[in-house]
Amino acid sequence: RTVELDPSRADAMYNLSICYMNIGDNTSSLSWATKAVQKEPSNPVYLYTMGLAAEHSGMEDQALEIYKKSAALDSAYASPRINLGKILDARGDYVNALQYLQQAYQSEPDNILVWKNLGSVFLHMEQYQNSVKWYEKAVAREPNDGDNRYSLGLGYIALEDNEKAVVQLEKAIELNPQLWDAYLNLAKVYYTMGNRAKAKEIGETLLKKNPDYENRSELTPLMS
Repeated sequence: RTVELDPSRADAMYNLSICYMNIGDNTSSLSWATKAVQKEPSNPVYLYTMGLAAEHSGMEDQALEIYKKSAALDSAYASPRINLGKILDARGDYVNALQYLQQAYQSEPDNILVWKNLGSVFLHMEQYQNSVKWYEKAVAREPNDGDNRYSLGLGYIALEDNEKAVVQLEKAIELNPQLWDAYLNLAKVYYTMGNRAKAKEIGETLLKKNPDYENRSELTPLMS
């Protein structure tokens, strides 16, 4: 209603974008965010919201460029840098992902999203000590997040700290019983530790829960 009364109100357009995003209407969210940016093209928050709506709409390339514009307008704005880091990490551009995330950390050192994404980048870069450090912080903050525990478990596996890996992987499965790769990696750890009976038991549990598990070929040798 505010937009109808005063079409110059970019803040009303922005708020409508957020409302539509919250109900899952990404097309309308992107439309209103775009209108807000057209009214105030130098507003980093409006640009970030436009990028987020674009990302949610499956327009990742466009989102990437919009996030860059948002970040360039405010050197202390962490949100676009976190999302840039996440996207670039997924694309294998770890150097630039790390740069954006380190910038985000300077602005918001207590932001758990920064910690988790730093953990992910370092895991992919095979800097396992650094990865474990960030995931340990994330797990301490949110102990009931199974994904964080799974990633921490992977870091411990890479460091050959199998006992700690078992603790994290078992807890990850407890928190998220459909985290299928956690079963596989837990079975691998037990197999490596010489407990083949336990590895087989975990493999059987996984196949009972998910008979079509896509990485079944990796599981088979652990169950022989």
